[in-house]
Amino acid sequence: MKQELKNHQDWIRTSLKGCQFMGRMSGCDFGHWPEYGSDPAYQNGSITDCDFSDARLDACRFHGCDPSTLRFPRWPHFTILDPIGRSRELNSIQWPGRFGRIIIEDLHDQPPSTRALTFFAPAEAKRYDTTPEALRAVIEKFDCMIY
Repeated sequence: MKQELKNHQDWIRTSLKGCQFMGRMSGCDFGHWPEYGSDPAYQNGSITDCDFSDARLDACRFHGCDPSTLRFPRWPHFTILDPIGRSRELNSIQWPGRFGRIIIEDLHDQPPSTRALTFFAPAEAKRYDTTPEALRAVIEKFDCMIY
């Protein structure tokens, strides 16, 4: 896709299996997130065996899925696996710029179905007053990260 897809939630109404994603996406949600809406279609979302390695993802969430079946893009992207379950651990260290204060401190507020979060380091660094390198130095300390 030539234009960035922003804040697209319709993926959570769709069953995705074996798809390859390309292009730029930010703020998009994928997978099973039935609490999002009362429409019966929200009960059907799923994602498995999909490849995002050629996509540019920023602040995208993966719900109600097994992230081990997905191929996430590598650095300068990073993916936090089990962000809610690991939030205490991720908050135990100082993050650069405002990233920790804005993103990491609020991981426990993500929807309960959140299984992974993927970010694009250059965009996050610019947004939260740090550098991709400073983010990576912290990311490398955790085994719940794909980068």
